[in-house]
Amino acid sequence: MGVISKIFWVVVPGVAGLSYVALSLGAQLPVATRSAGRKVGMGYNYLKVVINHLTPRSNQGIELVRKLRQSGQQAFAFSNEVKWNLMETKPLVKQAFPGISEDPFKKFGLQEEVPAEKPVQSATDLVFEAFSEKKRIEHKKQQKAKEEQDIQGLIK
Repeated sequence: MGVISKIFWVVVPGVAGLSYVALSLGAQLPVATRSAGRKVGMGYNYLKVVINHLTPRSNQGIELVRKLRQSGQQAFAFSNEVKWNLMETKPLVKQAFPGISEDPFKKFGLQEEVPAEKPVQSATDLVFEAFSEKKRIEHKKQQKAKEEQDIQGLIK
């Protein structure tokens, strides 16, 4: 019922005001109506023209972006494959040319990736970490609830 009453209190005064203006125009009402109609019609025509100019004529732009992304992915995959091939051939090059003292692969910036070692944690450390994470999440939820309450208080 609340929405209907709000609509009623907006529509009724609007219709009453427009009726008053229409009746006060008297003989000028047809001229004013024609003028308003032309303005609305021209506004619609202008909107159509703007939308026509803003929409792309073809999918050329979308196609260019797609090709750019695809080429970037292919270049990334190619560089990774070259890197791994060079890493695989490194021992063969060292065997084939034993007189080389300098590592030629350093010029390419290729270094073998060493997996990061995770520190060994005791059970107490793991429990403390889990407890700390739980407290952090609870604190975050409390902050969010407080912000929602503040917003609700400002709205009312």
